[in-house]
Amino acid sequence: MQKHRFYLKGSAAEVAWLNRQADAGYQLAAIHGCTYQFEATPTAKHVVAEYLPKTTLDLMTPVFKPFATHVFHDDLAVVYSPVTPEQRVVNDDAQYRLAAYRHARDVALNWLNGWVLAIWLLMSAAIVLSSQLQATPLLTRILLTSLGLGAALIVLGIVIGARAALRCHRKVCRLIQVTGDDQDTWKPTFHVLFKHQAALPDTE
Repeated sequence: MQKHRFYLKGSAAEVAWLNRQADAGYQLAAIHGCTYQFEATPTAKHVVAEYLPKTTLDLMTPVFKPFATHVFHDDLAVVYSPVTPEQRVVNDDAQYRLAAYRHARDVALNWLNGWVLAIWLLMSAAIVLSSQLQATPLLTRILLTSLGLGAALIVLGIVIGARAALRCHRKVCRLIQVTGDDQDTWKPTFHVLFKHQAALPDTE
């Protein structure tokens, strides 16, 4: 059986959905993009997702035989392993999870920008094209309808893209606190002002 879902691979929302499928008797078998393959079995197990480097994945796959794996473009992978209710799961992949969520946030923002730019270009092309035609009431209605639809699509794209980026950004902020990795993050600039001091300050 196949199901199509759009999840960030390895996210808590995806794992929760996969475990609901396991409760319904469908065991995860493979993942190909947004397509999830399941096998019907009365003993379906829950899964746990862990991020790790692709080199580590290549070494561990023949030994541990996970249910499914997914490789990101930047040598980062996520592995889905079975887990029983008696087992206590402790994840130590915060550094790799941070990289995945940073990339997902950037992708969401890029899609948002691309969507707005594409719709704006189409609206501009419609205005330029209409200026070359003879004005009629029908043409005016079509143009206004098209511009209104384009504006609505822009707002819809901004809302969807901003929500996705904000969810990823919240995860990034939490993982930065866990890992202490604040590289490429915004930091406030501090200025120290010296007044009424004749000599230069000793900065060494």
